[in-house]
Amino acid sequence: MLFVRPVAASDWRSYRDLRLRALRDSHEAFASTHERESVRDDDDWLARVSAVASSSTAQAFFAHRNNEACGLVWCKASDVESSVVEIFQMWVAPDARGLGAGSALLESCLLYTSDAADEEDS
Repeated sequence: MLFVRPVAASDWRSYRDLRLRALRDSHEAFASTHERESVRDDDDWLARVSAVASSSTAQAFFAHRNNEACGLVWCKASDVESSVVEIFQMWVAPDARGLGAGSALLESCLLYTSDAADEEDS
């Protein structure tokens, strides 16, 4: 079974592990590298994930399959136009590709930014 959920601050270790795995697997798809990210200390990872978990304009999501994180995406409402979603760090593990994880992650981003825009308009 596949499901998507927001990344919480307490998920920083899982986020770190999945992010580093993504950088090893698909290094050409990212602006950063495994070498650069792998030297971050635990406090940096915690701060990074805590910031997005508490943001009102950005959110990170995990895709889970069999209760294990198998994909991630980081999204942000555009500063220019609130109906536009900016996507960062999207990746799905090779063994979970073709199962709808990518689509589910993108849908979560669209719903999140749509909800954020609705709150801004209120």
